[in-house]
Amino acid sequence: AMSTHVVHVSANETMEAAAAAMVKHSITGAPVIDEQGACIGVLSAFDFVKREARYKASTGDLDFATHNVARESPDSPRELTEVNDALVSSNMSKGIQAISADASLLEAAREMCAEHIHRLPVLNKAGHPTGLISSLDIVAAMLGAVDEQVEIPS
Repeated sequence: AMSTHVVHVSANETMEAAAAAMVKHSITGAPVIDEQGACIGVLSAFDFVKREARYKASTGDLDFATHNVARESPDSPRELTEVNDALVSSNMSKGIQAISADASLLEAAREMCAEHIHRLPVLNKAGHPTGLISSLDIVAAMLGAVDEQVEIPS
């Protein structure tokens, strides 16, 4: 049921380049890989929405799209740190949820429901993406299974 033609983006590429790749391949999300080709996150259309929202959230001279305000402790002064918002690594979803190729469709569906996500990278033992399964892939597989079991009258 998984797609084996995996379009991925690099953590070190710009959001503009990632957007161009996603548009070119008509996809709404892709695994993010590091220099060794290991999957370290996922970049989705929602990550672009969150990035745009950060650009809109500003007060005075402080633009929260390009800066974070942090404290080392509750009593320490606030410190302003810059964020390199142009890179995929600053915008991707880092809490990677993935599955192995030998997992069942039911396992994939349960993982997606539990985590409220729409796609799971399928990783090999080295952590490299070998496929991608989406919620639509699962729906299509279920419809195929139902069609095999039920003969629809003409």
